[in-house]
Amino acid sequence: MVEFLFDEKRHEYTLNGHMLTSVSKFIEHFTQPFDNELWSLYTAIRNKLDMDKKEFSTYLVRNYGYNFKGDRDENLKFLHVLADRLGGVDVYETQKKWKDGNIASQIKGTNFHNMKENKVIVDGGTKVEGEYFKHYRIPDLTNLNKDVPAVYTELRMFNAEFGLAGTSDKVLVWPNKEFYILDYKTNREIKMENKWQKMKPPISHMDDTNYSHYVLQLSTYAWMLEQFGYRCKGTKFIHYDIDETGKPGRETEYIFRPRFKEVKNMLKEFKNGSSNSL
Repeated sequence: MVEFLFDEKRHEYTLNGHMLTSVSKFIEHFTQPFDNELWSLYTAIRNKLDMDKKEFSTYLVRNYGYNFKGDRDENLKFLHVLADRLGGVDVYETQKKWKDGNIASQIKGTNFHNMKENKVIVDGGTKVEGEYFKHYRIPDLTNLNKDVPAVYTELRMFNAEFGLAGTSDKVLVWPNKEFYILDYKTNREIKMENKWQKMKPPISHMDDTNYSHYVLQLSTYAWMLEQFGYRCKGTKFIHYDIDETGKPGRETEYIFRPRFKEVKNMLKEFKNGSSNSL
């Protein structure tokens, strides 16, 4: 018998008593570490000058003939000199704003996700492009396809071979075992490009952005479900602008093909350096 559990407080998954790695942590394994020292100083200077990124870049070129380069230490040294010339900047305040903003964003995001999930539960299903999907509350990963199109909210899934687990916001499943994965994102913005930083090997051809992270996240979910005998019909996430009251505004859809090649290469690398496989 399979016992797949999720501890919501700790955000931990277990399978038959064995700890699993969340898909988000799996993706983090291939992202570059955030340089808090460099970017908090960079942001504190921008804030003092009251400039956005483009204005700040123009300011640096015009006043100092300086362009940010790939050399991290050189960039940091330059920023310290500039901060001194400006009479100092409050890096601590910048970091505090980031922390407070992240907490507020998480709360708004959780409330929004709960609202979307509750609507499907209360309605008993959802209509997508004119087709109705009946909601099922207790999913069995080996039997998601029903006699009618089905929808699952907060669908938790796992892969025992690689010791992975994750939760998708919404999964549509047809009787023929085709499925479509949809997730909701409520962070401040979706960044498509990063000219400074790439993901770690074996996916160093991808920019290290939250867009890449989300594409890989949903691609991993799709791969996991395919291991149960289903066929992925499509993947997308929708970004919602959430105001201070938690009310959603503009929404933007990001539709993409699952990056199965990248996921498989990541899994090979992950398994070589991990003891999570069961």
